[in-house]
Amino acid sequence: MGKEHDAWLEGLGVKVSDYYDLWEEEQSPGLEYPTGARLTRAERHSETEVSAAGAGGASSAARGVYKSSGRVSAWDYSEKDQDGSLSASVLSAEGSVQRGYEYNPATGAVMDGIKVKEKASAFEFNEVTPWGDGSASFMKAEGSLVAGYEYDPESQVEFQGVKANGSASVFEDKIQGKYGDVSAQILSFNASRKTGKETDEKNGKIFLGTANSAEAKVAGASYNAHTEDGSVKMSGGVTALSASANVDANVVVDKYGMDINADVNAEANMFKVEAKGEVRLTPKALFDNTVGWALGTTAPDFLDFGPVLGAKGALYEGAGIGFGGKYRLGVDEINVGSSVNLGFGEGAKAGLTAGWRLGPLKYAVDNKDAIVETASNIENAVVQEVSQTVSAVSDFASSIAPMAVNATQPVETQSSQEVSALAATVSGFASSAASIAANTTQSVGTEVCQEVSTAASTVSNIASSAASSVGEAAQGIASAATDTWNSLFS
Repeated sequence: MGKEHDAWLEGLGVKVSDYYDLWEEEQSPGLEYPTGARLTRAERHSETEVSAAGAGGASSAARGVYKSSGRVSAWDYSEKDQDGSLSASVLSAEGSVQRGYEYNPATGAVMDGIKVKEKASAFEFNEVTPWGDGSASFMKAEGSLVAGYEYDPESQVEFQGVKANGSASVFEDKIQGKYGDVSAQILSFNASRKTGKETDEKNGKIFLGTANSAEAKVAGASYNAHTEDGSVKMSGGVTALSASANVDANVVVDKYGMDINADVNAEANMFKVEAKGEVRLTPKALFDNTVGWALGTTAPDFLDFGPVLGAKGALYEGAGIGFGGKYRLGVDEINVGSSVNLGFGEGAKAGLTAGWRLGPLKYAVDNKDAIVETASNIENAVVQEVSQTVSAVSDFASSIAPMAVNATQPVETQSSQEVSALAATVSGFASSAASIAANTTQSVGTEVCQEVSTAASTVSNIASSAASSVGEAAQGIASAATDTWNSLFS
């Protein structure tokens, strides 16, 4: 807060000097506060307050603060019990104004700028019941303005910029329940503007940019309806003699993604009828609105996977022009929407939205801590099992090693003895075998020599006899041949 916010507000076009004085530092060194603003003792002590809770305690500070609030009423009635509340008032007016810088360490509330709230009504009625809420008013006007920086610990909303809302109506009523609401207005006007940054810590949303709208109508009625899980949405309305305009250029960020909105539209109508619808075609949506609805249960988010289709349209008698686009980029859904408004005399306005639900990714984001914890537990269990296995193997090896050494020594001695005995046996067997082989060889050799000698003598006799026979036969043949030759040629 402090001077940096003053400069920031001036950049937005807010004349800070109209809301509080900017004090100049004097000779005293001043005091430093948690908000970052440097406060000094000023001459106008009535507009600079400093209080402390003592050493080590919380301190609060205010600079150039002006506060004023009040309420008047001709008649008030209220009651409250465990089932709800009821309140009514006649000819009532209330308002509050705060400007300057103030920090309350007890609640954490911070205000640096200007804040105004005003409301007046001839009659107002409000009721809260277990089945729904209802409200009605006659001749009512209200408005609010925040310019600067504000943090409200009750709503947990932090805002930095300019935000203004105003509405007035002759008659207005609204009934709101679990599945939607219905409202009607006669001779009503409302306008709103928000430019800057707004952070809602409860739902984790951050708004950044600008959103501006204004509408006036003689009469109108509208409705909004949706299923409990929001998978099916419908809205519509009828207006007579109305004029409206809006300019939006903003980004809304939440924990699942972001919405990008850009829209420019202006129209004036004698009569207008409009309707809008959106449906999710996912297993979760189908289950939750059929079997789940009957059994009083819902399907898990990771089954919220499938297409999202939406459409809006309007028919009017008047004139209108505009265009717009809306885009969603997140782990829960991706979609693209666009709208066109163009007409003079009889006109039409149409828009389409198409997207895809990404339930498994959303489920992973919602349960990321549990998933990480489960993975860590599995990893720890695996490491523990491996460590225990290694330790058991090591213990087994340590216990078996001495047993193996002790068992090896007698086995080695016995083996040596058995080897020596076996070697002696083999040596004796070899000696006996060698002696038997030698004797056998000598006997076999003598017999073989005698057999060979006899065979040789027999063969020699046969050969000699055969040679003698052959010689005699040859001599006979030669003698016969000589006698035959002589007898032929003598």
